[in-house]
Amino acid sequence: MANIYILSLIITLLLTINQVTFANKVNEELVLPITCFYNNTNSPRCCILCIHGLGLNSRSFGDFGKIMSNNQIAVYAFDVRGFGLRQDVCGKHSLDFPGSIKDTSVYLEFLHKLFPQLPVFLLGESMGGALALQTTYHYPQLVDGLIASVPSNTRYETSKMDLNVALHFLLGPTKPYYVGLKVINQATLNPQLKASWIGDPLDNLKLSPIELIEFDSFMRKNHKAAKGIFMTPVLFLQGNKDRLVKPMSTLKLFSELNTIDKEIFMVSGQEHLILEDGQFNNTIIYLLKLWLLKHLD
Repeated sequence: MANIYILSLIITLLLTINQVTFANKVNEELVLPITCFYNNTNSPRCCILCIHGLGLNSRSFGDFGKIMSNNQIAVYAFDVRGFGLRQDVCGKHSLDFPGSIKDTSVYLEFLHKLFPQLPVFLLGESMGGALALQTTYHYPQLVDGLIASVPSNTRYETSKMDLNVALHFLLGPTKPYYVGLKVINQATLNPQLKASWIGDPLDNLKLSPIELIEFDSFMRKNHKAAKGIFMTPVLFLQGNKDRLVKPMSTLKLFSELNTIDKEIFMVSGQEHLILEDGQFNNTIIYLLKLWLLKHLD
C-alpha cells in the first residue's frame, strides 16, 4: 500500500483546489480514483467518505462536498466498480459488490492516514447507503460514524422489475440493457434532475440481467449487516416522497440496528435522492452538521 502514501502527499500539496480527482494505483490491476472536495482555508474538523447511488458517480456529491467543505468538513467520494471512471475494471464491465466493500475499506484506511487526528465518517445514498452499511458491518474499526440515506432493498413495483429482468435474461444474461428511464422516473419528478442524470457521460444506466440479480442479492444482505452493527453511531435518512424505496422498509432496517447510538431523519418533501445532485436543502445540511458535531469527540 505504499502508493497510498504517495497519493497522500499529492493531496496534501494540492488541498487548495476545490475539487480534484486522483488515481491511486494499488497494484498492477487495480486503480482507485478518489475525488476530493476540500478548501484548506478552513482546517477540517472531520472527514466524510461518500458512496454514490446506482447509475450515478462520485461527481454527484459535488454540490454537497463544496458546501460541507465550507463548514470545515473534508469530503471525499469515489466511483463504485462499474460506474464513473471505473466502468471498465480489469478489462471488463461489471459490478463487483464484495470488491467494492474492500475498495471502501482501502479508502477509509487512506483517509485515516491522511487525517490521523480526525474522525472519519462513511456516507452513502441508495446503493451507496447499502455499501456504507455493509462496509461498517465488516470494518467497524475504520468507521467513526455511518450516514446511510435510503439504504433499504424494498422498492415499489418490484414485480414489474423482476419480470423485465427475467425477459432480458432470456435474451442474454450478460448483455447490458438500458434500465435508466424506469429508475429515473421512479426516483424523481424533477425534469431538470432527470436531464442531468441522463446527460452525464459518467453515469452508467445500462446493466445486464446478471448484474441486476447480483444487485438485488447484495441489497438483501443489509438486514444481516444492520443486526451486526453494535457500537458505531448511525444516522439514517429517508424522504417521505420517495417513489422508489418504500419509507417503511427503511424504518424496519433502522429498527434492526443493534447500536444504541442511532437516529433517523424522515425528510419532508424529499424524493429518492436527498444528498446527491444538489437535492439537499438548508434544513438537511443543518441537521447533518448537528449530528456530526455531536460525534466529533
